[in-house]
Amino acid sequence: MRHTPPSITRLRQLLAGSLVALSLGLAACGSDDGGSTASTTPTTPTTPTTPASAGTLSGTVSDFGSAAGLAGVTVSAGGVSTTSTADGTWTLANVPTAASVVVSFRRDGYVEQIKTTTSLGSNGATATVNTPMLAIGATSSFNPANAATVTVSGSTAAVVLPAGALRTASGALPNGTVSATLTPIPVTDNLDVMPGNFTTGGGERIESFGAIDVAFTDSTGAALNLASGQTATVRIPVSTRSGSTPSTIPLFYFNRATGVWVQEGTASLVSGADGSYYEGSVSHFSIWNADQVYNSVNVIGCVQDEAGARVADASVTSEGRDYSGTASTRTDASGNFSVPMKANANGVITAVTSGRYSSAVAVETGSNTVTLPACLVLTRAAVTVKLSWGSGPSDLDSHMWGPRAGDHIYYSSKGSLSSAPYVALDVDDTDSFGPEIVTVGRLVPGQTYRYAVNNYSRSFNPGMTGSPARVELNLNGTLRSFTPPAGETASTYYWWVFDLVVDSNCNVNVVRKDVWSSTPPDNPNITAPATLTYCN
Repeated sequence: MRHTPPSITRLRQLLAGSLVALSLGLAACGSDDGGSTASTTPTTPTTPTTPASAGTLSGTVSDFGSAAGLAGVTVSAGGVSTTSTADGTWTLANVPTAASVVVSFRRDGYVEQIKTTTSLGSNGATATVNTPMLAIGATSSFNPANAATVTVSGSTAAVVLPAGALRTASGALPNGTVSATLTPIPVTDNLDVMPGNFTTGGGERIESFGAIDVAFTDSTGAALNLASGQTATVRIPVSTRSGSTPSTIPLFYFNRATGVWVQEGTASLVSGADGSYYEGSVSHFSIWNADQVYNSVNVIGCVQDEAGARVADASVTSEGRDYSGTASTRTDASGNFSVPMKANANGVITAVTSGRYSSAVAVETGSNTVTLPACLVLTRAAVTVKLSWGSGPSDLDSHMWGPRAGDHIYYSSKGSLSSAPYVALDVDDTDSFGPEIVTVGRLVPGQTYRYAVNNYSRSFNPGMTGSPARVELNLNGTLRSFTPPAGETASTYYWWVFDLVVDSNCNVNVVRKDVWSSTPPDNPNITAPATLTYCN
């Protein structure tokens, strides 16, 4: 049942979305497991000897803030590397196969991103790794002999250092002035921004309530960390899809070499006028995460193509709606899978392989295993549109206009993938965050598919821009991301994001619109023919 728009906009946690100048009360911080670096020069692609068993990784890397593809990102895995192209796409061949592969992304001015694949387990295997990168939130310099507090303007993120606490890897004092970087990680806005894959070294599943990346270097560029016996205080802004926040929570740091999270210490919840944060003590610097291990249940299902044939080695992912966590697995030789989800929670399940995507299936778990009633079906068109946003506005809606005059897919008319219009909305999310996912199963040549977002809540503190809303278009394996343009007002309820224009040969041209309006955009196919022919 559709709820009326809420009259009270939820307070959005102050995150590092502003990513502005670092405020320094005498400050600093570094990392003992690699840390983020403020300067990483892209490398020439390497071509090592082809291993006996190798696979191929590919994907798109984008700027988290603008959603634009990032060029010049050095992508590395398994001893090979390449550099992303002008639109952020990349391909990495001859990656040694493994049950789990750690992939790193480095570029000047950005926090190093590290993702962990579910599997690249057989010779010739392929996997897609799409990821956003965060611009470094704030930078500054200070005298390492003094006590210091590093902060980010507009955020509760902070690191408090005692005097003389930093050392090089060899234990020497820093040379000259110390440079610090501090970046809050806005987990709520997009779970993909979190490094790793939400697992510990023991394979436990975790959900995040906020994270920060912190690093220090001296005047020679040497990485710095806390001296033996020294500790620092970290403050991590709360960022979660959960409706409640525990008063105390374990702290985890990210191991960049293994791609997993390691528990060390605890943090306490502090609420203030500028927002809530978790405060704890740490003995070294890295990416620090306020997490808790959750009880999980398995969601069992299968993946097939449109002809009904089971699909082996497809990647299947669960994503929390009311918790900040994901999990992934791959289908077996018979197309079956079992993927974890948090118990007594809500989430979505999707599948992908070789540029083909399934629709998203909404799942509500209890305390026992969940068996899906039908297989996930990979579509021929391989078009998905994912809408996500922050805690406010509480209700944003996806709208897509399909190939026929009456094809308007939204919360009251969710469409179908088994019959015309072959476009479907997975679920209508009315209480913040999303995701809402629209899947296009079959395209019609010569027609236009139009996509827009509606601020159903009619609340603008924040609106779609400040939330921030985010739309991810996945077209045949190529990811394009969109964030709201300038110009939103209290009467611009609709953001017309893009058109998909299908030519006579079934090629798709993405036409970015970025138009604000008080009314929905027009249906582009009011003169559609009575009988439609679909692309193969």
